[in-house]
Amino acid sequence: MTGWEFPSGAIELGDLMQNLSDVADNTSHIEMDLGRSKYISKENTIVTDSDEEITLTNGSYHQLCDMLDVPTKYGERMPDPLADYTINYFLSEGARRPYNALLDKDKVVRSFMRPDMPYVRHDDLMTSIVNSFDGTEPFVHRWQLNGGKFNVQLRSSDLTFEDPGGSMLFGGIEVAYDDSWKKSPVFKAFLNRLVCDNGASVNVESRKFRVDGYSTEGVLSQAREFSSLALIQVQQMVNGLVAMQQDKVKNAESAIRNLCMQHKLPNKLRELLIRYLTDDRYLATVPDGRVETMYDVVNLFTFVGTHDYSITQEYRDLLCEIGGGAMFAHDDTCVECGSTI
Repeated sequence: MTGWEFPSGAIELGDLMQNLSDVADNTSHIEMDLGRSKYISKENTIVTDSDEEITLTNGSYHQLCDMLDVPTKYGERMPDPLADYTINYFLSEGARRPYNALLDKDKVVRSFMRPDMPYVRHDDLMTSIVNSFDGTEPFVHRWQLNGGKFNVQLRSSDLTFEDPGGSMLFGGIEVAYDDSWKKSPVFKAFLNRLVCDNGASVNVESRKFRVDGYSTEGVLSQAREFSSLALIQVQQMVNGLVAMQQDKVKNAESAIRNLCMQHKLPNKLRELLIRYLTDDRYLATVPDGRVETMYDVVNLFTFVGTHDYSITQEYRDLLCEIGGGAMFAHDDTCVECGSTI
């Protein structure tokens, strides 16, 4: 989902809530007609149709390029005169509808959003997520706040388990959210193994999280619903994990190849995973250093996804999701090779 800036235990829940409240309190939004606004490349600013000058960040400039169908890489490379001409041409020709600009206290544009979309404060969304734990205050495992983008992992003492091999596991909720709604929020159940910090996750996909046409209260209600579903899925992942420890594999390399084929992973990533079968760091997490069960195979995927920074964040997240999905869908998986039945 993200490269975490802040590791486990970096902040108390109350302090994080205060940080989120401060960001929301310092956020304002103005409605502007982009088709009647002017872009000034040298200062990377926009003069709105109400003659208010606002400053863009790299992120909000990229979003502006996307809104105008200007390729982002081309937008980055244009010299100032060409950028002035290109951006202003497309502003006048193609952006004849209002947008809200979300601003910080210095009038820097964090992002743009349609004015008919609900604005949801970070702290209000976080409150809905925390309430899904039903009275047990969760612990902030990891978090990241970058302008309007907020990612968090929350875990609880009620979601601590011991697997049959004696390793401690903890589960919780992982959420990725952008208050401009450039993407729908993502809710995941996650499970971490303390001995190696391996992380497995599975998306909540019972239905689509909807924002368009919903009120702020409607969005917050969905946030609690999806968080509650994620907590249920944690227990289902644990059940699958325990069962996998009894599922013997005939050939670990074949099981890895089957999972890679099933998820259409590139050949280089497949060969990297296979090399980890003889990697001492991974083998130190396996009982007696022998890869014998589907749990060991799935643990290899999550180990690489959690520890190998030579691959992209996208693939690291995917490996953790493959591990979580295999645990969640254990009853639909071949116990000998990992293929979906």
